[in-house]
Amino acid sequence: MRSHQLDNYKVSRKIEENLLIDRCLRGENKAFNILYKRYYNSIYAYCHRLLKGRFDIDDAVQHVFLEAWKSLKRFEGRSLFSTWIIKIAIHTCLSYHRSIKKNSVNISLDTNKIGSAHV
Repeated sequence: MRSHQLDNYKVSRKIEENLLIDRCLRGENKAFNILYKRYYNSIYAYCHRLLKGRFDIDDAVQHVFLEAWKSLKRFEGRSLFSTWIIKIAIHTCLSYHRSIKKNSVNISLDTNKIGSAHV
């Protein structure tokens, strides 16, 4: 019985999300605001876990929602919106990690160059 209720919940949630997405695509900003409010806390918590305080979590969350807004027309509806936006959060956080690794490699290379110049 519980499995049936959970399935019904998922189906109704997906229908509601698809209606909101359709409204967003028609230019209704209020519809995206509903999605934003619904998923803000979970995206924030997810980014906080992945970034471990190394970056500005608020900036990362803002980046996730901005990317979701810009990419909404590519949302195919094969998954829940929540699954899709979590994937965006994952890619955003990985991008933040890559940027810090790239910068730390550059700093380390610059340090080696400076060190070898003094030899």
